Amino acid sequence: AADEAGSLDRAGVTADQKQAVLDRDWLAMLRLGANVYYLLKLAAFDRVSVQHMAGSMSGIGEQEFIDMMVSGGRSPEGNLYTGDSDHTGDTSGGEG
Repeated sequence: AADEAGSLDRAGVTADQKQAVLDRDWLAMLRLGANVYYLLKLAAFDRVSVQHMAGSMSGIGEQEFIDMMVSGGRSPEGNLYTGDSDHTGDTSGGEG
């Protein structure tokens, strides 16, 4: 078996990034700066579907995610942010 933790240590990732990868916490990986291309490569290596990843990031199971998408997707009601946002993702609207 490969030494995944050792490889991550040698790659110089942060402790949080390392834990997110080891846990396969897809959303945490994205929040910590993962490149979506490499995230998908990791998922493919693990034989994990995009639907599984998206479901886990949405707090639902793979089949529930598939069913939701087949039926037209998630309602935009309650999922839209209408405030101002700068390029950093800060949605506070105020000066830092």
